[in-house]
Amino acid sequence: GAQRNDAVGSERVLGLDRLAEAFAGARARKRVLIIDASFGAAGARGPGQGARDLPNDALARLLPRVVEGGAPGASGVVVVAAGAGEAALVLEPARHGLLTYTLVDGLLGAADPEREGLTWELLTRHVRRSVDALSVLYGDGQEQHPVVYVREPTATALEAR
Repeated sequence: GAQRNDAVGSERVLGLDRLAEAFAGARARKRVLIIDASFGAAGARGPGQGARDLPNDALARLLPRVVEGGAPGASGVVVVAAGAGEAALVLEPARHGLLTYTLVDGLLGAADPEREGLTWELLTRHVRRSVDALSVLYGDGQEQHPVVYVREPTATALEAR
């Protein structure tokens, strides 16, 4: 089944501000940040916020800093494993987090079965649907709902270069 990973030793903690600073110095026009970890109860929901909304204010400030920080016209994606107050679950048989497992599955073709050109929209739909379903099946009563932010001018196909 899926299990929580509660190891939070100081060597495993990186503040979002520090992470955003690191990305701000990058000159890349396309930026992708994938966080297969959770923010736990620290991301308490406010009025009107659901699991697919911002996990917390810090993450809401992170996206523009990661995507826009430095390169004019930059686009980017931030993917976070779990919504507010949720755990990022590990799928033990696969030896990956649910997010990583479904991202790899989607990139290998499951997100674009018609082979029309994989986009962030197709990959996001696959990841959300798959993580939601796997967390219900293997989460022992815990659900996980990934949060995905995409900022790109058009729905361009993902390319491997």
